[in-house]
Amino acid sequence: MAALTINKVVSAARETFKTILSDKTVLMEHLQKLKICCNEIKASDLNITAGVTQELFSSSSRPADRKPPVSYMHLYEDEGVSMGVFFLRGGSRIPLHNHPNMYGLCKVLYGTINVQSFSPIVKDNNLDIPEFNEFQQQEGRPTTPRELLTPTKHYVTDNVTSDSDVCLLLPDVGNCHELKAVDGPAAFVDILAPPYAPDEGRDCMYYKLLTAKKGGDIKWLLEIPPPAEFWTDEIPYTGPCLGPQSKSWILDCPAVGMHCL
Repeated sequence: MAALTINKVVSAARETFKTILSDKTVLMEHLQKLKICCNEIKASDLNITAGVTQELFSSSSRPADRKPPVSYMHLYEDEGVSMGVFFLRGGSRIPLHNHPNMYGLCKVLYGTINVQSFSPIVKDNNLDIPEFNEFQQQEGRPTTPRELLTPTKHYVTDNVTSDSDVCLLLPDVGNCHELKAVDGPAAFVDILAPPYAPDEGRDCMYYKLLTAKKGGDIKWLLEIPPPAEFWTDEIPYTGPCLGPQSKSWILDCPAVGMHCL
């Protein structure tokens, strides 16, 4: 049953993004159907148990201060979609980052994750850059180059659990976000389409939220280097075989398309 559930998600994701990337008119219809499939995922479907989680965060030969704040489990990837699981230690975070021209779905498996997201707005050279509390002004001009600043609208801040609906991001909605584990460790399935590909203009950039001295509806993000306190390691996947090569895919998912039974 676990293999069937997760392979239906893989199949649905492949078909969804194969379709919407070539025909945007069916975008929300197909994404909503994929969300229904993703909402059925449980940690046990991926052989992620309490024992596995405890071993991940407690059994390490590295000193406590050198354990990565986040671990990643690769599930599946092809040219159109990537899937994996992020494991966050209690209090750790995936810093504010973007997903250029990408779609994404996040399904929490356990724990509580605070999600803060922003929707980029079209850059306009005529848009006035305000003074920020983080910087000193020189001769009335901001010290930060305009090209490092991204104007956004605050989209949502919410605590998400395994009982919550799947979080969805679009190229222009909620595309920049930060995820933080609240009150203990947490994990979530991450689906991105198309996958990150720096050579194709889809590189992951990190940001800092600036505070404008006069406030305002526009939230300005400053592009920064990858934060030194954030790094990951990779842990092996030990769940059911995924993708077209798996037995459950061949037997149960030859024409699943958008349906989760």
